[in-house]
Amino acid sequence: MGEEEAEALEEVREELWTDEVPDVALGAEDIEQLPTIGRTARPKVKVAKKLDSASEKMKAALMAQRERLAIAPVRRLMDPESTLVDWLPYHSIEVVFNTENVWANHQHHHPACITYDLEDSNYWPSLLKTDKDKEEFKIEYQQQDVVMDPVAAAKVLKKMENDTITEMQENMRLNRRNRGLDSVFDLSDKMKEYCDLFLTIHENMRRLDVDMCPIWDLKEDQWTEAQCYVFKLLQNKRPYNKWGSAFQFDDYYVSKEKDGWNEIFTSVEEFIAMKSDFPARRGKDFDGFPVHFSTADRDDMRKYLMQLPGYTAILEDEQEDTAFVVHCKMWGLLDQIPSVWLYFGKHAPQNTKTRVSI
Repeated sequence: MGEEEAEALEEVREELWTDEVPDVALGAEDIEQLPTIGRTARPKVKVAKKLDSASEKMKAALMAQRERLAIAPVRRLMDPESTLVDWLPYHSIEVVFNTENVWANHQHHHPACITYDLEDSNYWPSLLKTDKDKEEFKIEYQQQDVVMDPVAAAKVLKKMENDTITEMQENMRLNRRNRGLDSVFDLSDKMKEYCDLFLTIHENMRRLDVDMCPIWDLKEDQWTEAQCYVFKLLQNKRPYNKWGSAFQFDDYYVSKEKDGWNEIFTSVEEFIAMKSDFPARRGKDFDGFPVHFSTADRDDMRKYLMQLPGYTAILEDEQEDTAFVVHCKMWGLLDQIPSVWLYFGKHAPQNTKTRVSI
């Protein structure tokens, strides 16, 4: 091929169509600048394995400064092995007061994380600073010596128990009569004795510290029958404070609670032994439940009972030949405020579908 033919052929190869675009080699920067459609991929960023030492020092300094603040929890009270209290019936303390002054809490809000030295004005500043302030802005109160009424006499409590039983039976009778249902009650002395002991166990347990119950120191397979029954009466609940009672280092308190729980176990053993002589009715299942009140006002009792599913289930029981049990036991407290226990139960035909859970 001659030189002229080679040049002509090269010209033909380089000739482009009118709508043809020449090939171009793109680099990495050119690709990044190309327009995209839709969501672009998030660029990968390398994360530093170690933070800057200056940032670490600043963070440590801020943490140390926070620990020194007055509102920080007291560290010595946070020891989980000895001083930590993880259950309290309230969540914060704002002020403390008496008949002479008012102190504001300038510490942490939680009562388990602070100290109670009211003479420390940094943590507990008082409202009235000087004697002049106390004289000028004297706190007025109704009565300095609060006098409480004594415990009600046994005769009074017995009469209140009988009146409560009668009224509760009448209330059930009237309610069921409106539904077209009859009401028959078990009034045997044996049933009264059985209910008395059962409610006495509940009242004595109510006065004891659940965290001090001896069963928590044993494994479940080591529990006696009485201890298993007590656990059932506690509604299968574990201690409130997983670190133990806040008074576990008070020898007098520990001894008193131990004696109280031993009395409970003795009463439960007696109660279990009575089951063999339980006044059951032939062909009937017995079931029931206790209810506690801190008032002897029977109107309040009826109002709360009507909101209790177990009680309403008894009122709606349509089975024939069912006998009901209503019992009351009261304990006198100061200021004439009694501790009231009611028990509702029924002897119902066997294989019943409607049952009242204990």
